[in-house]
Amino acid sequence: MSPDTLELTRPPRPPRRLTLAIGLFEGLIEVQSALRDLSNHGFGLERVRLVASTESNTFDQFGRAPGEGRGFYRIDTAPDVDPADCIQEILQEAVPLPRTGLLAGIPSPPASLAAFAMSGLERQAHNLKQHLTAGGGIVIVRVDDASEQQAVCSMLLHYASRGVQTHQLRIDEDAA
Repeated sequence: MSPDTLELTRPPRPPRRLTLAIGLFEGLIEVQSALRDLSNHGFGLERVRLVASTESNTFDQFGRAPGEGRGFYRIDTAPDVDPADCIQEILQEAVPLPRTGLLAGIPSPPASLAAFAMSGLERQAHNLKQHLTAGGGIVIVRVDDASEQQAVCSMLLHYASRGVQTHQLRIDEDAA
């Protein structure tokens, strides 16, 4: 075999993944307690987002205390809004992407968001939309490894009234 007939191929790069812990909360006090615990345990609040419905007044007081209010998003959960669209909006508006490391600077690509919303997670999408429509809030935390995921989920579960979900998104660099 001559050198000119060899083809050097690189193994494909594994896709980058973004892991999110999503806590479902009913009240502001529980959210504030969870945020306090996360902050006290070294999880920077730049990695945390609170999402509520535009129709909800449960979280109107959020942001009144110093340091609160950053990372607070409201989304439309009207009856005619598809739950998958609701989830896509949550991800486009509220996913706390890292500023350093492997995922730094990669915008949330629409292709990955659509894949997330439509990849058999319809039940979770309906669950999140129902929770928001009922006036609840969602705390989203970006976790970088398995030990962080366990710690964050434990803290969120302590306060979350409707449980915690974890989701892992594939970041398609070609779409970014």
